[in-house]
Amino acid sequence: MLHSAGHASREWRHAHQWNEPTSAEIPPGGTASYGLRLLLAPSLEAVESTLLEAGVPVAAPLPGPVLHSDYTNASLLLRVPTRLLSASALPALASTIAIDAFPPTALSVHFISAALRPATHTGHVAHLWFSLRPGAPPADGRVRLSLSLPAGILPLSRSRPLPLTTHLYVAAPAVTLVKALGAHSAAKAWLPSGSIDPWHRDAAFFGWDARGGGVRVTQERRVYMGGLSDEAGAAAGVAVAIKQVGWRILGRGWGKWGWRCRSSKGMAWCEGAGGGHVRGGWEGAWAASECFWVGGLCKL
Repeated sequence: MLHSAGHASREWRHAHQWNEPTSAEIPPGGTASYGLRLLLAPSLEAVESTLLEAGVPVAAPLPGPVLHSDYTNASLLLRVPTRLLSASALPALASTIAIDAFPPTALSVHFISAALRPATHTGHVAHLWFSLRPGAPPADGRVRLSLSLPAGILPLSRSRPLPLTTHLYVAAPAVTLVKALGAHSAAKAWLPSGSIDPWHRDAAFFGWDARGGGVRVTQERRVYMGGLSDEAGAAAGVAVAIKQVGWRILGRGWGKWGWRCRSSKGMAWCEGAGGGHVRGGWEGAWAASECFWVGGLCKL
């Protein structure tokens, strides 16, 4: 999409515009030309090397684009194909790289070190490391890093500073999110045993509709949502099981009910406080894979 002002004024008018909407007015008989450069990488693993060989810088947040607000060792590795032949000039040039975070209070960036390494193509690649220190997470978690690379560090084919944007997500501390997951699953997402449900889906984790008033997703035109599959039900149970492994809370019960399953020759027997049922064939094997409430994981 080359311009987005039209969408921003209509379909997206109630949303906060992450990127500045732009537009272009073409008079009668006029024209507008746009150029796009497409690069083909031989594999997913070779995307970054393909960009570098084409003279395009690559920015990689470490350990990843999602940073928790209590991180103290996150960093940004900026790899830039460069005309430089000596590493001694890198620190001075790196200090001239303009880096702005938005919102400003969400992230602070400081230069750490630089190195010059030979590339597979003719030339070198400057490796620049910057520390990333998360601050107060924004309400939506989104953070944008805008970089301006000086022409002196870029390949000879570039005579002007190069703008570069990296998008990050700053989240609450991991322990806070894990606690919130447990509290939400116990108090809201879990449908207790014996609850009235036309398809007898009680004693199960449901998806949650936060935008639709904060309700369990019990009716959905997408069958896997209503049938408690994929992210609607299977993923929710797996997430709580992993939560119990890393942050176990005894005495928290979902209606004093837990899944207990036995599987034999493709048959799965799932039983709870409300009785049991049998699934056979491929469906039974699938059901058995979801019945993981055994041993310590049942001691909620």
